[in-house]
Amino acid sequence: MKHLITIFFLIIPVMLVADIHTVGSPYILVGNDGNHYMQPRWSPDGSKIAMTSANYRGLWIINTNKTQTVQLSDERAAGFGFEWSRDSRSIVARVAKYDGVRRYD
Repeated sequence: MKHLITIFFLIIPVMLVADIHTVGSPYILVGNDGNHYMQPRWSPDGSKIAMTSANYRGLWIINTNKTQTVQLSDERAAGFGFEWSRDSRSIVARVAKYDGVRRYD
């Protein structure tokens, strides 16, 4: 507990001194098509954002330069717990399959 308090008091001054400011005006990347997107995650290299739609259905990737939105999947639960690879070239996801009323992940 003592170490945790020490770390806390070392981090706070750094956060207060940090010069955080925005560059340019904000703009909307997605959402103008009537879909509701959620769970956005930046790729490790910062060039793309992966996201899912309502109820974690499907996966989309958008380039941050606003040029292209690509739907990777329309599977159920594909957007729940997905992860980028370290090189930003791949995404791993687990989808839900149904056999009658039973759900298998």
